[in-house]
Amino acid sequence: MIVVAILLGIISWTFFEYLIHRFLGHKKRANNPITKEHHRHHAEGGYFAPVWGKLLLAVMVLMVLTTIIGLPFGWNYGFAYSLGLTAMYLLYEVLHKRAHTHAPLLPYGKHIRLHHFHHHFRNPKVNHGVTTRFWDLMFNTLEIPEQVKVPRKMALSWLVDGSGRVLPPYESDYVLVGQI
Repeated sequence: MIVVAILLGIISWTFFEYLIHRFLGHKKRANNPITKEHHRHHAEGGYFAPVWGKLLLAVMVLMVLTTIIGLPFGWNYGFAYSLGLTAMYLLYEVLHKRAHTHAPLLPYGKHIRLHHFHHHFRNPKVNHGVTTRFWDLMFNTLEIPEQVKVPRKMALSWLVDGSGRVLPPYESDYVLVGQI
């Protein structure tokens, strides 16, 4: 049963990731820290919110969730759920940052980058999942791009060569548009 609680925590994070991104990250008015930080992330592709802010919020949420699960089901299950959620949140943070800063190593990395950068550069109303496309599929916000159009001024370092051209392994998936 502990393993089930951990798995539920992992699955829960992917759902929370989708909800937070879709409904807080993309609110029209930046009236909360998540919205403000996310708007800045879209405007400055290499910007990520400070780690201390994320950690503070994560600790508060985990304390509440551990209590909510722990009181009715037992503290072992509350901690196990929180462990799964925390592990997946940390994996999300690593995968999201690496998507912006490193070339994909596996097919999963290739697909999740196409998914995420279509959201960033083409349509911010779709593709809210960063670690999975599942919730986008469930809530009809999934768009599968044939090719992602990246503004030249936002070109990802792993995507282009020294002269600013898309590297050969990515030419079929990405194209640069606009002026620097």
